[in-house]
Amino acid sequence: MAKRHVSDRKTYDYVVIGGGSAGCVMANRLSEDRSTTVMLLEAGGHDLHYPIRFPAGMMRMKKEWDWGYQAEADASRNGFQDIWAAGKVLGGSSSINAMVWVRGNRADFDNWAAQGCEGWDYDSVLPYFRRAESWEDGADDYRGERGPQRVSHMRISNKLIPAFVDAAQQTGLPRNKDYNGADQHGVATGQVSQRNGMRASTARSYLAPARRRANLSVTTHAQVTRILVENGKAVGVEYVRQGRTLRVRAEREVILSAGALASPKILMLSGIGPADHLREHGISVKADLQGVGQNLMEHPHAQIKYEVTERTLNMDLTPLGMAKHGLDFLFRRRGAVTSGFNHAILFANSSDAAEWCDIEMQMLVLGTSAKVKEVADEYGLGHEVHTMTPDTYPVVSVMPAFLHPSGRGSVGLRSANPLDDPVIRHELLGHPDDMAGLLAGVKLAREIFRQPAIKKYVVSERIPGDSATTDEDLKKYLSVAGFTGKHASGTCKMGVDEAAVVDPQLRVRGVKNLRVVDASVMPVVTSGNTNAPTIMLAERAADLVRFGAAAGAPSATGTTPARQ
Repeated sequence: MAKRHVSDRKTYDYVVIGGGSAGCVMANRLSEDRSTTVMLLEAGGHDLHYPIRFPAGMMRMKKEWDWGYQAEADASRNGFQDIWAAGKVLGGSSSINAMVWVRGNRADFDNWAAQGCEGWDYDSVLPYFRRAESWEDGADDYRGERGPQRVSHMRISNKLIPAFVDAAQQTGLPRNKDYNGADQHGVATGQVSQRNGMRASTARSYLAPARRRANLSVTTHAQVTRILVENGKAVGVEYVRQGRTLRVRAEREVILSAGALASPKILMLSGIGPADHLREHGISVKADLQGVGQNLMEHPHAQIKYEVTERTLNMDLTPLGMAKHGLDFLFRRRGAVTSGFNHAILFANSSDAAEWCDIEMQMLVLGTSAKVKEVADEYGLGHEVHTMTPDTYPVVSVMPAFLHPSGRGSVGLRSANPLDDPVIRHELLGHPDDMAGLLAGVKLAREIFRQPAIKKYVVSERIPGDSATTDEDLKKYLSVAGFTGKHASGTCKMGVDEAAVVDPQLRVRGVKNLRVVDASVMPVVTSGNTNAPTIMLAERAADLVRFGAAAGAPSATGTTPARQ
């Protein structure tokens, strides 16, 4: 007899808010226990679209798959109003990002533990990184090979990529075989969240196989308006779907995985947050948590463009070029169709004072400009994916980023209307240390392109250009053209101090049966792209939920691990 599916229930054991990088992991791992019932609520729709599935489709992403929140004016960048990306589709940001797979630095997690986040040191989280992934080169002491999340090398061949790697070595950086292994420091070719050249979002890696389970219900186009809190306990969720306001109950826990921009908003709409701010919008206070929406972090980025003598990917948008790359993908699963944004990547220290790597630099044999004048800066750049168009000359782009920002921003409510976007305040380069760190990254990029291995291919530096010679020239450039890395984090930070929103078991302080599981809980943003550590967070959170924090979650390599 066929099993009855749970989709018509009004009560579940677990309700997961957000089908993104963390939410898909939680839905998979929690539903592995067939005695439980799990509901996943996602505001967007399904992910089965060509621009999502094929990596080269990034510049054809539809705006409907991205929340695209507009921030307040940034005084550190001449009043520029950023668009903060966040996936609005199954897979969340893992369905629309550049697929760059970076775990972060060992010291990041040891630093979390030193701040009171017991159980989040590197040795404790490493088993969850390994459990999550299926690494193309196979397992070792640091990498996994049987996890749901596929990770592979970039599948792009171009002589400028090894030239960049060689040039970085000529500056003194070591060649690093695996920056997600024993040591992050050095230069390498990129690693991406792909399977056979296709995007491997958490919607594909975790959720797709889990949806066959009768105890898991997935509801799309369901925008959560608030968490229902009764007598200090989360008991359910209210959401809007097809114009109707609906409610679902949670017998055990509500898991909030809506991301660093939406999770604090949902908490505040539910009466959990800074009391004065809630009362300002007429919201009844359930828990006065001053840290909700605070501690917003981002990685400042810059872009440098070099015109080169060799053909680059943006030059192949011709019938012949597209046919060539299409055949390359069809028969070998390689080439431009598989392209992410990290054909090569390096991690370095900005100065002798840096305790661990604080500069990341991605290189790609591709150049883009803003196709819409309204979003372009005076250099013609634009970093919202929906506004990009390929350049018309052979170009290499390098994107240095400063990984340890001191600046902090905030996410607040615009009104009590759940459908209004949040208020995002953040100065990307407002702190002098962040400007100095990004400037060091730009200088390192220029040093690399002066090295013999790649200099022989360079025609000229197109942006910012050879006329920008002094630190003041470069700071002026950065204040116009600096951009975010789409790595929002920290707004529901984990910790043991008064500013913490969740404890080290990710439980919301002052509210029972409610956890936050996404990049918002990072007390300090990791040294690199945030998708891989977010997946790790969810892997460990699933054990915390299933096995009980009071008894201590078992190791991911212990006797009762989640099935891979």
